[in-house]
Amino acid sequence: MDRALARRSWQAGVLVLMDLDDGSVTGPGGLAERLAVLPDPRSRHGLRHPLAGMLTIAAAAVLGGARGFTAIAEFAHDLPQATLARLGMWQRPYSDWYVAPSETALRQLLQRLDPDELDRVLGGWLAEQTRPATDNDGDGGGDGGAEAADGPLLPAVAVDGKVLRGARQPDGHQIKLFAAIVHGQGTVIAQREVPSHTNEITQFQPLLDQVDLAGRVVTADALHTQADHARWLVTERHADYVFCVKGNQAALEAAIDHLPQAAFSPCLPGHQSGARPGGAAHDPDRPLPDQDRR
Repeated sequence: MDRALARRSWQAGVLVLMDLDDGSVTGPGGLAERLAVLPDPRSRHGLRHPLAGMLTIAAAAVLGGARGFTAIAEFAHDLPQATLARLGMWQRPYSDWYVAPSETALRQLLQRLDPDELDRVLGGWLAEQTRPATDNDGDGGGDGGAEAADGPLLPAVAVDGKVLRGARQPDGHQIKLFAAIVHGQGTVIAQREVPSHTNEITQFQPLLDQVDLAGRVVTADALHTQADHARWLVTERHADYVFCVKGNQAALEAAIDHLPQAAFSPCLPGHQSGARPGGAAHDPDRPLPDQDRR
């Protein structure tokens, strides 16, 4: 599988159904309009289909479960004529028939496209779709999430890494992706490839630089329980965090164990307070423990 396709195919096992006729996709400021600004790697000679329309179709197919170029082409072929017309697909001369892009056209485009730029646009658009609705967007009922004193709570963001099976770099190394994923949805809102000469720790800040973190909680495994990460999230990104602490950080684990219960964020109303967690959302007004300053 091509890297540009494989990188966005990881959605933490969760399918994202995209309505191609929805205003958030084809309307002003929608996904198609954002994709149109990406550099088109194709030759101008003989172009039939617009870049934005083809990428929108490919994104919808992959987010919906397509795992290859043939599957994307089949998805495109099944689209209604009205949708193909709205996406600007090529119209057969002297006919009212709009032609879906072929497997060859889709494959050649995706193989030449800059995967980082495609991820940036798709991730930004997906992040906006995960924002909770306000009272102005509906009646405020349903399962819109918990309500904080100053408005709806934003979904937490988890960071996690994964090796792509069957995908390799030109030097033979396996491709490892590092992604930001929305809790409870599995939607990847940002991701980047981890260079073979380094690890996830160096990619933490560059990854989350792509995400609006203000008011959110970021969760991560013990690898990212780093003082620099915590301080950056709180002071520069105005976010909170929940990090795991294990026995390999004995001093920090002991410091947490001796903190009073009042030092930890309270539970939401209606939630039971369990055992003291191995990490806690950090209050920006409370300094880091001395052991966490190292």
